Amino acid sequence: MPDFLLEIGCEEIPASYIAPALDAFKASLTRALEAEGLAFNSLVSTATPRRLVFFGTGLPGETPKKTLTKSGPPFSKAVGPDLKPTSTSVGFAAAQGVTVRDIKFPLKKGDAINYYAFEELIAWDNVFETAKASNSRATVEKDIPPKPAIEILRSILPGLVRAIPFPKSMYWRDAAFRFARPLRRILALFGNDVIPFEVNGVASGRATVGHPFLAPAPVEIPRADLGLLKDALRRAYVLVDRDERRARILARVGSALEAHGSRLTELDLLEEVTDLVEWPEILEGSFNTDFLSLPEEVVATAMMEHQRYFPVRDASGNLVNRFLAISNRPNEYCGLIREGNERVLAARLNDARFFWDSDVKVPLEQVAQGLSSVMYLAGLGTLARKVERMKKLAAFSAASAGLSKHGAAAVEAAALSKADLLTEMVFEFPSLQGVMGRAYALSQGKSAEVAAAIEEHYLPRTLSGPLPKTAAGKLAALADKADTLAGAFVMGLTPSGSQDPYGLRRAAIGIVRIIVEGNVRLNLRELLLSAWQLVSADAKEAPKAGLDELMAFVRDRIYQFYLDRGVRHDILRACLAPGFDNVLDFAARLDAIVGLSAEPFWPSLVTAVERTYNITRDYSGPDAVDPGLLAEKEESVLYGLFQKNASSIGDLISARDYAGASREYVRVFSEPLHTFFDKVFVNVDDERVRNNRLALIRAINRLYSQRIADLAQIVREQA
Repeated sequence: MPDFLLEIGCEEIPASYIAPALDAFKASLTRALEAEGLAFNSLVSTATPRRLVFFGTGLPGETPKKTLTKSGPPFSKAVGPDLKPTSTSVGFAAAQGVTVRDIKFPLKKGDAINYYAFEELIAWDNVFETAKASNSRATVEKDIPPKPAIEILRSILPGLVRAIPFPKSMYWRDAAFRFARPLRRILALFGNDVIPFEVNGVASGRATVGHPFLAPAPVEIPRADLGLLKDALRRAYVLVDRDERRARILARVGSALEAHGSRLTELDLLEEVTDLVEWPEILEGSFNTDFLSLPEEVVATAMMEHQRYFPVRDASGNLVNRFLAISNRPNEYCGLIREGNERVLAARLNDARFFWDSDVKVPLEQVAQGLSSVMYLAGLGTLARKVERMKKLAAFSAASAGLSKHGAAAVEAAALSKADLLTEMVFEFPSLQGVMGRAYALSQGKSAEVAAAIEEHYLPRTLSGPLPKTAAGKLAALADKADTLAGAFVMGLTPSGSQDPYGLRRAAIGIVRIIVEGNVRLNLRELLLSAWQLVSADAKEAPKAGLDELMAFVRDRIYQFYLDRGVRHDILRACLAPGFDNVLDFAARLDAIVGLSAEPFWPSLVTAVERTYNITRDYSGPDAVDPGLLAEKEESVLYGLFQKNASSIGDLISARDYAGASREYVRVFSEPLHTFFDKVFVNVDDERVRNNRLALIRAINRLYSQRIADLAQIVREQA
């Protein structure tokens, strides 16, 4: 079985485009081959900025032989009264490339269905009735001869190359063809043979090229062999294996940092620079120590975001005036490259110092006044109005959560939270929003809590990112995210499919995580209601969605968040059923139920809740139980147990001892319920007795299902 090798060579592709392009092409190639009955034993990919490489093994040399069965006209139209072919049959046969002698009809004779040709129908009595009864249709079978795999590849590869998706594409020569960067060459081999095709005027062949400056001459690859390609390109100053490049950078950067007593922490930058170079070499440069007077984040951001340099810290974690850059040249060129990088970084840092010196002179309160001219959302006014709502929400949350002593700091932080968006530094480095707000606040004499909260109000920046640490930061973050959610829902700007331009899913989970992981005793519904009312008052038109829609959205986010973390779907639904307004309570109940699901008594607990639910699901009668109507011993015992134990079980629930309450519920009710259902007929004719029994059973069910979890939603096969 020949191997397959494809290299798509082009000008330098942006680093962030590469991994998605590799994954997309592998998936589409696999699907296209499987549709032809072909499949690789393995298909791997790798890349450099100037090439996308795919190597497959074990692809058969040809497609498997196939027999195609094609159904045609019904018997009544295909066969004439004389049991001979009609013109419809002749046309059907011609369309399939066969003769009418090849047409057969599936007909049942006895217990078996067999296929009969025209000449076999003549001796068959009642053939029309049989055919009509079986809905028989003309059928032909054609043998599809094998196709060479190289021909299949030749036909599908041009379209697959054209269809590789990129965030942004460009065109040249032909406006109909778009690619991330101009296409320069295609190496396409199947075994020893070139797969001949053309894309946008670039013909495939067996040649690749090495480093654009150090080894630009074509290098021919004799056969589809990834090892040969790697070796040939390594001699031409290209490490085509991405893992090899990454390991080389990691080792050399790690070694250089160890010399300063630190270690590599910028793993995202490592991934990015791996896709920026083909022949990585490390060089160490320096900058003026005066720049270390700037906030550390400014210096590090200037290095990483603008220049893709690794910052250097000492053993105490303090930034030093050194940087590590990854060159795309051998060591002998590093001197000149270092000088150039140092000049560029010095210019960047000079700009940053100018921005800092300019920004820090203007009080944040004065800067914040400019927010009144910055539009937030169409129909919701300016950022200044959002800040006013955030201040009210921060005050509300502080009072509601018992954090009043942090309320003033949270309100002040909310008032200044968006001011740094108007500073020159954040305009140049948008990723420093919040960070610069903290730095400016500290430099202007604000308290450490207020300064930290200004930065923390953006947290978490990702679904699993760090949370605010200060109480004021938590309150400011909750205010910001609640206002964002309410504003979007009031204006009808809800997420659609995978599109979420306002980050509402992240905001919803951020609120939940801050409350749960930050132990903030705040009612979620009350927070969102307050935000919804404030936004509605500012909106220039009637709300397009109400609080219930917003709560349903948050509920779905909670469900998906915990589902992604391995919690069973049925347990999630069961715990959400009693409500999630008190998110801390929901999280505690969920933890308890997840733990209880592994306990030996779990099936008994589920059965007790499920059986009491099933028999009362349609009952809408009175709640009160009349002891005078308890005619059977078993129901009297059950009622007595409920009267005796409901309060103590309720106390355990109120104390959030959900595991203890569950054990007590099983101990008290499991066996008596089993006996009751075994001995007592509930749905008797006497309506008063029937309703009395149903009221008792519903009370026992609600004691658990409305306060801990509705275990009737548990999938029994998993119980």
